Order: sequence, then C-alpha cells, then structure tokens
Amino acid sequence: FSIHKSKGLEFNVVIMPYFYIKQVGDSDNTFPIPNGEEISFLKINKEMAVYSEYLKDIYYERYFKNISNELNGLYVSTTRAVFEFYALITHKNTQTGNKKSYIETFINEHNRSFGTKGKAKSKSRNEDEEVIKNIEITSTKLQDIVDIINDSSIEIYGKKHKDILLNGKIIHYALSQIETFNSKNLQSKIENAIENTQTMYSNQDLSYLKGKLSSLFSNKNIADLFNEKNVVFNEKEYVDKFGNTVRTDKIIIKPKEVCIVDFKSSIYDKEYINNQMKKYVEILKDIYKDKEISCCVVDIEDEKIHAFNTDTGIE
Repeated sequence: FSIHKSKGLEFNVVIMPYFYIKQVGDSDNTFPIPNGEEISFLKINKEMAVYSEYLKDIYYERYFKNISNELNGLYVSTTRAVFEFYALITHKNTQTGNKKSYIETFINEHNRSFGTKGKAKSKSRNEDEEVIKNIEITSTKLQDIVDIINDSSIEIYGKKHKDILLNGKIIHYALSQIETFNSKNLQSKIENAIENTQTMYSNQDLSYLKGKLSSLFSNKNIADLFNEKNVVFNEKEYVDKFGNTVRTDKIIIKPKEVCIVDFKSSIYDKEYINNQMKKYVEILKDIYKDKEISCCVVDIEDEKIHAFNTDTGIE
C-alpha cells in the first residue's frame, strides 16, 4: 500500500521504508497567474519573494501546500499501525535534504542505533554476524511523534499560517473550559474560560478571545450544544477494543441520543475528519448501546455547524 491508499485503513504491523520529510525547495517555482482571459507564468524563488508582498504571498501559498502535504503523509503513515510500527531511516545527510535531523527530533540519541552500509547477500546469515538492533517505540512514544508532526506545522508554515493555527488551538482550548451555560451566566463562563486560557497561553495576546467566543455563542445552533439541560463532558477519553485512547472535544448525552461534537479551526481535510468521526462513532456505539449516536463538526473560523453522516461524511 502507498501512504495515500492507506488512508482510513488500519494494519496490525506497518513498515515504512523511507521515514523522512521531503524538504520543499525552489524546484517547483513556476506559478500560473490569472490575467483576465489569459494566464501568465512567473518564476519565483525564495530570494525574490522577500522583495514583494505580492510575490511572497504567491510563493508561500505553494510552499505551505507542499509542506502540508508532506506532514499529512507522515501523519497518515504513523497512525495506520494497530500494534507495531517500523520505520527505516538514513543516518547521513543527503544532497536533497538533512533527513537525519528530522528523525533526531522524534527519537533521542539514547534510543537510536544505526547499521553499517553493506551489500545484500543471498546466503543465509552467519550466526556470528552482527545484527542491527531494533528501536522500540511504545504506543505513547508514537503518539508523541504524531504530536510533534502536528505541532511542527506551526513552526514551518510561516507567520500568516502560524497565527491561524495558533489562534485555532487557543479558541479550541477556551471552548474546552465551558461545558454548559445559560443566558444569565454566559459572560461569567466566558471570562472564566479566558482566565484559564491566559494561564495556558501566558505569552499570547488574547484580547480578541472574548469577542470571538461571544460571536460563536450568538449562533443559536452552536449555543444549543452548551445547553444546561443536557449531560455534557468536555475532552472525555474513551478506549477502543484495541486499547487505543481517543479524546473527544465534547460529548452531549441526551435521553435517547449521544452527540459527538468536534471543533475544527477550519474544514481543511474532509477525508481526515470523516475517518476521525467514524472512529468516534464506532467506539461510542459499543458503549452507549441503547442510544442513537450522532456527530457534528463546528467550524470555528466560519462559525458554522456541519452535520456528519456515517455513509456520506460531513455535509
């Protein structure tokens, strides 16, 4: 299976022959620019982009897309394994990029070992020959790798996208601090959430946060997700049949229904979101056997709710 074909699938054991992030350079530097009924083509490299905000936006939009594809591929590959994940990596720097440096981010030097370059042999291995030691990574360590891949996007996407991603994480955290509210205590709930969020993100300016939360809750459909009449759990963890832990953003338990609510900075990857929601539904069906399971995704940026259907995905 290729990485792209393995999306949405799981395997007991996964072996990844080339575990690295391809560096994005100026090899793909021809950009089509619509010009009325015609299309012009510009050649832009990193050095040229610094002299013009217009060229910079064009260049880094492509840069962001390419590096995002690399991170998405790496994320998919590291999350397909149910029991074991094996990655083969290079030790020395290459002409196309320093692959070693990325791996050093994931696995410290005390847990790494490298083999020596050799030639393939058709005969059976001699018992006296040296065996390359495996690197064992626990499931929690693998999750750390996935977290690093996700968090690294904030560092490499550039300031514009860094701000978008960071603001999304901040708003997401603030929402996790509010389980329910009513018209009388809404403002106090918002203020308390902002205070807790400021503690978590002490070096960030959160002056925009009150206005954003108030705007979100002015949407009646979003506000209904925080109705005090329901039993609500934020950031609740569940364990699937394989022993893997998942954490849902918000669970609303009603007499005949359990609703899974997921907050997203934007609806950027529907396939990933659909697979995530299907996994949540599968786990909760085994737990709440007497209730109907429903899902919805809240787009924080557009302040809209997208319903989820297990057959067709998010609307």
